[in-house]
Amino acid sequence: MRLDEWREREKVTQGAFAEQVGTAQSFISEIERGLKVASDDLAAKIEEATNGAVTFLELKHPKYRKASND
Repeated sequence: MRLDEWREREKVTQGAFAEQVGTAQSFISEIERGLKVASDDLAAKIEEATNGAVTFLELKHPKYRKASND
């Protein structure tokens, strides 16, 4: 599952989620738009914060990231 899909389903704002995982809201936005890749540490924190709904692999592997033209 993509992070933006998870946040929408859970009704969590980018800002609140960013605070929860210890990064900036703008960086969460860039990850969701496929412009940036989460570090290994951040990807692990996101996987944990989403209870595995958004996986490390989805965050790190280009095949699973949202295309920038979606």
